[in-house]
Amino acid sequence: MPWTRASGSAQGWRPENVPNPFRFPRAKHVRTRKPQAFKNYKQFKPDLRAEFSGQCVYCRMLDRLKGEEGFGVDHYRPKSLFPRLEAEYANLYYCCNRCNSWKREFWPNRRQQAKGIFIPNPCDDVMFEHMRYRLGTVSDVSDAGAWTVDSLDLNHAPLVELRTGVIRAVALAEAKIDEAEETVEDVERLVKRAKSKQERADLEAILVDAQRNLERQRENLRMLIGPPEPAAT
Repeated sequence: MPWTRASGSAQGWRPENVPNPFRFPRAKHVRTRKPQAFKNYKQFKPDLRAEFSGQCVYCRMLDRLKGEEGFGVDHYRPKSLFPRLEAEYANLYYCCNRCNSWKREFWPNRRQQAKGIFIPNPCDDVMFEHMRYRLGTVSDVSDAGAWTVDSLDLNHAPLVELRTGVIRAVALAEAKIDEAEETVEDVERLVKRAKSKQERADLEAILVDAQRNLERQRENLRMLIGPPEPAAT
């Protein structure tokens, strides 16, 4: 039986049934932060972290999994070629150090541009139209996506293993939520059927504990999957 929210079990689960915290956005990102101007681009890091929800814009790794020290500021248009954009907020992105290192000073030449070869970014492009996750592996769905997967080494084996482990943890967390919800519903029914004040008071105390456990399980899931994805417009 495939795993679903209704099954209450993570055994036999299918990846498509589990929220993937690394999923690529299905809509372009509209910047919401308006930080003050800085001469040193590194000072934009806190705003960029908030702007992009603590995730690398290229591989979608979460900084809460690898630590903020493993992330920095990426110049989409490299500062060596576009020096005037070195501290321009619209040209800066939140990026893990690994992707930043692989990306380096890349900018497509005319021949590459004519072939549709470039590295997409979430503000100018719909990332889902270029790359998609299948469990912990990134699949390309465009020439730009294929170039990005290859040039940034997005399917490096240890990364695929890490992402797969996180997605499996999400499946387990979802199953625990199902069990906790069922417990709350069962205790609520018992409270309604209580035959004495004492029995009702005892059951209500059990209900409070069950509700607290449910909220803990939901918070564990939120920590894994992050904020909900904005609806496409």
